[in-house]
Amino acid sequence: DANHTSLGIKILGINTIGGENGNSFLTSLVALPWMQDDSSTEVADLWSAGQRSLVILDEENLPIQRYDLSVHDVCQSAEASALLNLLVTSVSPPGDDDDSASSN
Repeated sequence: DANHTSLGIKILGINTIGGENGNSFLTSLVALPWMQDDSSTEVADLWSAGQRSLVILDEENLPIQRYDLSVHDVCQSAEASALLNLLVTSVSPPGDDDDSASSN
């Protein structure tokens, strides 16, 4: 959202192990940095992320919030607004040491 560029939110996609065959199709649809998880990193396991999970990380790359995109259809304006609100409230402005965000 253009109203919140100062928050420094960065979004990237991570495909789970075993889903490699869909990488080229998905990346042809959206301009999104994309990573393929593998057995040497197991990022999805580290973040307890399933398929269609949105995980919000802190500056140390530790999960602070989770949002299930299988349950919440962000094509619906109310769900998109809820996700935007979650993103905005989950991040602290630069220099703010408040780490009180809770996990969902």
